Amino acid sequence: MGLQKALSTSLRGGLARINCTNTTCIATGSVSGGYSSLFLMISHDSGQSWTEVKNISGVSQKNKLRIDDISCTGENCVAAGDYIGNNQYVPILLVSHNKGDSWSAVDKIPNAPAYGSFSNV
Repeated sequence: MGLQKALSTSLRGGLARINCTNTTCIATGSVSGGYSSLFLMISHDSGQSWTEVKNISGVSQKNKLRIDDISCTGENCVAAGDYIGNNQYVPILLVSHNKGDSWSAVDKIPNAPAYGSFSNV
């Protein structure tokens, strides 16, 4: 299913970012905007069909997470954004080493501010 159809029929969301490298595309957004519910989707056929990434290692609540940017080089991808922790925005980086098929949160980010957001990678 194409991304537009996936968004309009199953996720009913807003697209925030999309990154394509060769035939692999990764898209992120939220179901109803802001922090309501993150979606992270991947396509390995130039966007003809999409699969939602259900689990992100190191992230317990996807509904508190927002991704602002995604960048991929080869098999390695980085996604930057923030999540809500202790009623504050906390910066977060996610990494994938298999073209976006699986993701994990970076445990410690050197020189990162305690609060705020990453908006570009």
